[in-house]
Amino acid sequence: MVDDNAWPLPQEEREEPFAARRLEGRGAGWSHVGGAILTFCLWQLSVVPLILGATLLGYPGALEMIKNRVNWVDLSPDQDAVAIAACAVLLLSLIVLLLINWLIVKVCHRRSLMSILTAHERFRWRSALVSFAIFAGAMLLVSSTAALLGMGADVQLVFDPRRFFPFLVLVLVLTPFQCLAEEAFVRGYLYQGVAAFTASNILRIVLPAAVFMAMHSANGDFLEGGIWVLLIYFTFGAYFGLLTVKTAGVEVAAGAHAANNIFAFAISTSAGAGMPFATVFYEPEPDYMASFVLILLVAALHYLLFFKIFRNRILS
Repeated sequence: MVDDNAWPLPQEEREEPFAARRLEGRGAGWSHVGGAILTFCLWQLSVVPLILGATLLGYPGALEMIKNRVNWVDLSPDQDAVAIAACAVLLLSLIVLLLINWLIVKVCHRRSLMSILTAHERFRWRSALVSFAIFAGAMLLVSSTAALLGMGADVQLVFDPRRFFPFLVLVLVLTPFQCLAEEAFVRGYLYQGVAAFTASNILRIVLPAAVFMAMHSANGDFLEGGIWVLLIYFTFGAYFGLLTVKTAGVEVAAGAHAANNIFAFAISTSAGAGMPFATVFYEPEPDYMASFVLILLVAALHYLLFFKIFRNRILS
């Protein structure tokens, strides 16, 4: 029985092994609150040297592209180098988040980075890769089926191999680390912090999902898509949280997250995305309600395939 007046919860009430890893170091639940605020503030400040670096390297227009939410299809070929610099700043800023979070965990909590990644002895790369492959396959299947059936927005082919592949290299190299950074902070550090105050798995999933949604509020589509975009980001956050609870670590969520972001950065984007990544397809008038429905289908298919079919056969 959980004592509602015991807040944060005593150690014996925490049974989930990944949440319990926060007890390996020092600091109670409130230290996670302060650590999260400090991490977020330092992360915001870290963008400044990245912008200065891009400027010193000869790409002063990168900041304007980010501020004005420029889309790649609106750029000319001679602007691609600046667009790549802007994309690099966007991705590197999240990788810096991982470094900051690691320092907070190490210095303030006296724990290892692994403690906010998994409850297991080592990071489960195979689980992450299988999750990535299944989620990518589910996205391709659902999106192609929707296109064949005429569901969702009209899609234009904008593939230009001479312009596309430099962006693709950047995406493939940095996106997995960017997604791992978000998962480590939201589904790792914040999840463990919430677990200090409640034994409810629903709250452990929902509260970090709300933070995840808020972290993406600067995205262009967040401003244009209304309630449907809110639901899209919250659903992603909640689903990744569910994966974290079920697998006692962020590996499976990070794999799915990376598949989604690589798809968004390299395969198909929309007018509302506001990020200058070169893609294969483009939606000039995105249908956010249809996108929300398709995301639910992708998540359901990923869950079914990972937990009911492939997990025992491949990961046992």
